Parts: sequence; structure tokens; C-alpha cells
Amino acid sequence: GQSYVDAVVNSKDDIFIAYRVHPQLWVQKYDRAAAKWQDPIRLLEYTPGRNPDGTCGYTVFYHHIFVDRQDNIYIKAVFNDFNTGLKGKFPLMWFVSRDGGSTWKIAQTNAMEQAITR
Repeated sequence: GQSYVDAVVNSKDDIFIAYRVHPQLWVQKYDRAAAKWQDPIRLLEYTPGRNPDGTCGYTVFYHHIFVDRQDNIYIKAVFNDFNTGLKGKFPLMWFVSRDGGSTWKIAQTNAMEQAITR
């Protein structure tokens, strides 16, 4: 069920992938030192497009994953929904992990500015 996979490698040769499993956005890490994939983490689930029977219309996140010089991992995502008529009416979201992909949060503007100016 994975689709729209994007990947990045940090300075430790760990691999991070972000992917869609409709209608959710997931991230997963391959830990090079342990030589194994860690459990995937669900970053978000798109619920406005859900029908009463639990099915969901076609959605995409147009996500991209990045790493900076301090090995912080960023995921950019924007929703696109073809079912509810809300196509293109959702804000851009940024997620950040500052601990090698163990935890994720929505990036805040002041934290992003600090990371850029280092």
C-alpha cells in the first residue's frame, strides 16, 4: 500500500523514507548501525475526505523529506483531496525530527529560523 515514496540519507548513512498509505502519511528509518528498519511512524491522517462507510476519496500529500547540516530531518506536506472539493485549500505543513527520527513534531517558525541561521 505504500506510494509516493521520498527518501533521504543522513551523515550516519541512516535512510529515512516518507510515504503515503492512503489516507495517511508515514515515515520510517533504516538504522545503519543496527542494520534494520525501525517501526514506521504515522505523521498524519487525512480525515475530512472520509465517507460515512469509512472509505476515503483519492488524496495525496505531495510530501518531500530533507536533512540539514545538523542531521535534523524535515518533512514538507500539503494535502490535495479529489473527493470533497477541497482541492488545494489546505496549508503547507512542516514536520521536524531533531533526534534522528525517533520523535516528530510540527515545525514552528521560530525553530525553523534558528535552524537556518546556525
